[in-house]
Amino acid sequence: MANLKAAVPIEENKSGAYVHDRTRIPANPEWNWKQWAANNQGYLWGIAFGLLLTAAVMETREAWESHRDWVPPALLVPAVLSGLALGHLGQRGKVNAVAVPGFLLGVTLFAIVMHLWVKEDHPGNGGLLTTFTIISYASLIAAAHWLIAAVIFVEVTDPTRPPEPEM
Repeated sequence: MANLKAAVPIEENKSGAYVHDRTRIPANPEWNWKQWAANNQGYLWGIAFGLLLTAAVMETREAWESHRDWVPPALLVPAVLSGLALGHLGQRGKVNAVAVPGFLLGVTLFAIVMHLWVKEDHPGNGGLLTTFTIISYASLIAAAHWLIAAVIFVEVTDPTRPPEPEM
């Protein structure tokens, strides 16, 4: 019988051999990578989005003609966090919270593509290059901070809940 009056409840005398009998314990379920990926798709998409946003930061940095080396490190952490936030909000199905940052990320992608096009086909057009670079960074910063704020707002107003027990 367990001594419940002790500081730590202990059972000094085991009342049966069943306690240490491993044959009565069911085996672990088989590991299925498809089920694991389905359960963690928000994290996986978040990592992918974080890497894509990091690539966008670095691509936009390449566009600067002058030295603005403080900008990429200042934006890398929000870019990775916003990628994870985007994956989390997508996993939860909060499409309304992703609408505005998604539009801003589209503007960022458009500005990066236009910058690359102007750089290749119209060399020497520095004013247009600078315009597209500024638009891409401004929209990327706005999208990153909006996503971080959106995930905080969604978690405060409608927190993630654990699934119902299956038993």
